[in-house]
Amino acid sequence: MYAYFSKKQSPRIGRRGFILPTAAVLFLAGIPIAGLVVDIGTFYMIRSRLQAAVDAASLAGARSLARGTNTTAQVANAQSTAQTYVNANYPAGYLASTSLSVPTPVVDVSNQFFRTVTVSASVNAPHLFMAWFGGTFTNITASAMATRRDINVALVMDRSNSLDLSGSCTPLKTAASDFVNKFSVGRDYVGLTTYATTYSQVVGMTQTFQPNVINGINAITCEGSTNTSAGLWLGYQALAALQQPASLNVILFFTDGQPTSVAANFAIKGSSSCSNKAARLGVITSDAGATTIRGLMNVNPTSPVPTNDATLAPLSNGCSYNSNWQNSRSNVGNDVTGIPSTDIFGNSLTFAYNTGINTSGGLLPAANNPNPANENNFVNGAENAAVHAAVRIRQAASPGNGFPGLPNVVIFSIGLGGSGAASTDLMEYIANDPSNAAHYNNPATGQPGLYVFAANASELANAFNRVASEILRLAK
Repeated sequence: MYAYFSKKQSPRIGRRGFILPTAAVLFLAGIPIAGLVVDIGTFYMIRSRLQAAVDAASLAGARSLARGTNTTAQVANAQSTAQTYVNANYPAGYLASTSLSVPTPVVDVSNQFFRTVTVSASVNAPHLFMAWFGGTFTNITASAMATRRDINVALVMDRSNSLDLSGSCTPLKTAASDFVNKFSVGRDYVGLTTYATTYSQVVGMTQTFQPNVINGINAITCEGSTNTSAGLWLGYQALAALQQPASLNVILFFTDGQPTSVAANFAIKGSSSCSNKAARLGVITSDAGATTIRGLMNVNPTSPVPTNDATLAPLSNGCSYNSNWQNSRSNVGNDVTGIPSTDIFGNSLTFAYNTGINTSGGLLPAANNPNPANENNFVNGAENAAVHAAVRIRQAASPGNGFPGLPNVVIFSIGLGGSGAASTDLMEYIANDPSNAAHYNNPATGQPGLYVFAANASELANAFNRVASEILRLAK
């Protein structure tokens, strides 16, 4: 009986003696394991913060490649900016880390169309619990590379008389000059096209846009009407002439008003004394909102900075037009037979933006008998030509002058508010702005752009700055 009782009790006593020591051992072993988890978590947070700092630094360095008048200065600016960003975005002593090291960033400028900025950094993360296993810190590293595509910007600027009347001509020139200064001299290309009644490629696409384009902007005189389709097409021709499809190719289009001019070959009606009634090249202009047509004006596209937008197109053989442009109201309707189907660049005056354009007869009001319907017919045709120009540009149409079409051109538009301002719908359509549900990418027109509205002259600087920021973002 005693022996039987002893056998039943001894296993309990044995198990009790085994569990307690085992639990104690496991508890002691679990402390460093828990500490290891804490240290690894700390390492992860340190590396995440360091990676975010070098990511921001590489992007800032790439943007800084626009600063400086030569490659050496631009590289130095990128390196200095990147190092500053790492130090600004990784706080000293973050989670007790030490010895932050930011080697000089590597800037590669060897590629023809883009440059890279590579930023690396390292820091020592302390061993809080892992020191039990030896060592006092772990070195953590992070790196990032950002690419900046070279940029080609065709600046297409309205210089019509309404800018002078509203006091916006000087603020416009200041804002445009500041915009130009945001790009990289010696690497990016910037050109200047201006348009009013006449139009001109004032400065071709150049890497020495300081001071060439700046001087061209400062020489602008604001007068005349708004020959939008001609301005857009001349800007496209300038970009296409570079033939750099791997670069970011941009048109920045500015206007303060709806299109009111078209350059075309106009069929002559003439009088009985007009012996040569062949179509004549010129510009017919309209005063938006008034029943007044001006023309036929001299195209004059070769003068770098036209100083007179009120020059009548020369005629002979008994053919004549109004002799007093400023006061005409207007006999040009007696001189031409109607609206041509396209401007001289092939942009359609009957494009589907405005429908019902009358191309035969009823072009313009007769003298002293203004007709608003005829006025609207002409202005609607001018708007169609402007929209069609933008669509053709995004579809990489042949620009003429022997150059092939240029794909993936991005159009940004800036509109200034005031009397006769271009409609938001028109400006968004020209830019292919995704916010325009009615017209965005319909028909399929390539790259999306952006429309920015400036309510008055004081907002022009912000509008140009916003577009510059968007261009630099796309160049990354």
